[in-house]
Amino acid sequence: MGPTKKTLKNRVAEFAGDGMIEVGQVMMCSHCNTRVEWSKSDTRKKHISSESHKKAKQQQKSSKKRQQTFGEALETAKKRKDEKHTFILDTVEALVASNIPLHNVDHPAFQNWLHKYMPGGGDLPKSPTLREKYVPELRQIKFEELKEILKEKVIVIYCDETTDSSGRAVFNILLQTVTPSDTQKLYLASSVIVDLVNSSSCANAILECLMKMEKNINDVVAVVSDSAWCMCKCVRILKGLNPSLLHVQCWPHKLHNAANTFQKTLPELNKAVMKVKKVFLHARKRSNEYLIFLQEKFPTEKSKWTLFPIPCITRWNSWKKSVNYLNTHFNDIMEFLEGEQDESENDDNEEEEEEDHSKDSKCIQYLKKLTGQEREEIQVQAEFVAAKCKEEEILIQLLQTNKFPTSHLIYQKIDKDPAKDYLLGLEALLSPRNLARSPLPAEEVKKSLQHIPFAKTIPLHDFMAGWSALSTLVKEEMKKPDFKTIKLVELLCALKMDYPDFASKCLQAIWIFPSNANSERSIRACNIVVNDLRRRLKPENAETLNIIYFNRNEEERQESYNPFREEFEDLGEETLMEFLGM
Repeated sequence: MGPTKKTLKNRVAEFAGDGMIEVGQVMMCSHCNTRVEWSKSDTRKKHISSESHKKAKQQQKSSKKRQQTFGEALETAKKRKDEKHTFILDTVEALVASNIPLHNVDHPAFQNWLHKYMPGGGDLPKSPTLREKYVPELRQIKFEELKEILKEKVIVIYCDETTDSSGRAVFNILLQTVTPSDTQKLYLASSVIVDLVNSSSCANAILECLMKMEKNINDVVAVVSDSAWCMCKCVRILKGLNPSLLHVQCWPHKLHNAANTFQKTLPELNKAVMKVKKVFLHARKRSNEYLIFLQEKFPTEKSKWTLFPIPCITRWNSWKKSVNYLNTHFNDIMEFLEGEQDESENDDNEEEEEEDHSKDSKCIQYLKKLTGQEREEIQVQAEFVAAKCKEEEILIQLLQTNKFPTSHLIYQKIDKDPAKDYLLGLEALLSPRNLARSPLPAEEVKKSLQHIPFAKTIPLHDFMAGWSALSTLVKEEMKKPDFKTIKLVELLCALKMDYPDFASKCLQAIWIFPSNANSERSIRACNIVVNDLRRRLKPENAETLNIIYFNRNEEERQESYNPFREEFEDLGEETLMEFLGM
């Protein structure tokens, strides 16, 4: 007969003299208040023989047990209540930041795990209580934290409108700090539902957000938005309260609209893109077969094993990426479709399936019936667009970054822009191209300086002295053998000791981005949180979830985890300046 199998109760009874107790399905040391693996004898022996265990055991023996006084009992109860409350709030925040729906805590598997591995985990209430009681409290806590962070700081507003899964108009407002440092903080401060998107509703939403954050309109140096007429009028309304307010329009959006003129001027190419989109959209089986087809055709060229990028009207560059793909793989798609069977011919008995396949089959038939001349025209047009829009596509992606300032580099072809004087002034005084040249005339500096926030308050002689020092640093950097690019932020930070006023205010001036990509990121985050399965959320709870999810993940965006990652994001300041010829 073999040895008796040991159980958790056996082990606890065997080592009870060493302070081992059973808590749920785990063995814990009552002296050290830590978990001990009961199934491994080596782990138990090491813990029992450790100095920390012996010391904790001795302290417990030497201490005199006595009954708590009434005051001590109240204090202990209060402490436990506070710990329980903090545990629930932290758990709700962790779930929201990870985009885990709160109703998942009611699942039996989660409850069993909680009771098994977390003593006291049963303190977590059910999801309705979390939504009704703790989410609103967490909302108030987060607003108080934002107020403290933004206190006595100058800010930039980024705002944009989108439509949620229920078809409601949602207006997102982000606040970015503008401080004399090498990095800035960005926060989603409001995500409100508006009945009608117009200049008045947008202006009211911005003012209400500022009031909620206990900020004044005079604390806002700029509003960054798209060039929609309602946003232009909205900023004009706000300028009535703050005449010095800048309106910086989104340059990636402008470049995107300019490049999209090809969709209207080249209808044959645009129609081909839309047909190919319908062929592969929601067609996992066909997409998988096409991928296998590419792998068999190009066994050694893994770079060609890619699917057709589906164009989306609300995503910058998506149409141009589709055209680039057709430029490279149009013949491959046509060859693949030649072997594709028309599934609708075999589905005469299934009306629904016939209806589902009819759209795909019509697109496949259209592409198959293209003549040789029509195919050649589409290829020529795709090649033309790919060549002409390549620079705009890369520039749009580079301008979406918020890792380094770009306003002082955007100066070409500025026309009819409300921030024209600001952008041209930055380029004249702080672009690496001009800093590497001979000193500027005082009159030209004075003229450019009056349009730049923060920097315009620097006395002219102080600015000229700081500018000369900065110009010297730029020229020294360019003489180094390993020189790649001028990192203006680092050079300005280096001048803080000798020229504090000049360096600090110039740093603040360049941290206004000529891009509304921050708002686009917040919109994408909101669409992740408030999806088709969460249409019954209260507006204030939906706003709270959006704020927590975006702000927590924005803090981690510079780290390894990044839910908002973009293509070309690894391209840095060197790539942008090289692209602009600096």
